[in-house]
Amino acid sequence: MDESKLRRIVLYIIPVLTLAAVVLFLNGGQYLKKPVEDTDDFPRCLQLLKEDINNEDWEAAGSDLDKLQASWNRVLTRIQYGVNRNEVHQINIRISRIRGAIQARDKTAALIEINELENHWNALGTQAMAKDTIWL
Repeated sequence: MDESKLRRIVLYIIPVLTLAAVVLFLNGGQYLKKPVEDTDDFPRCLQLLKEDINNEDWEAAGSDLDKLQASWNRVLTRIQYGVNRNEVHQINIRISRIRGAIQARDKTAALIEINELENHWNALGTQAMAKDTIWL
């Protein structure tokens, strides 16, 4: 193969591979939100928090909410470019509301917000190409 054919192949292959990698990354919200280590296992932290609130152990709930927030921050750095901006915003709102419910020691409000948070978590990454997807 001569140099001009090799050059032509490279000129086509590199952009196609780059485009394919970007599309995979932007649609990878479902896979990127899965835990990589114990400190970013959002569903496990959420389950622990729910158990604390059901048992009305408010001190443990406050501690587990801090762990949940830290876990969310770690996951968010991985998924921020390819997920629905509204879902990210709603998760942040729910975490704030749960914090308020824990401070008020309001079991009902906390459980309602936890269920909403679970709902938003499950929807996260399923609508990667929605019109309000984060595109930076």
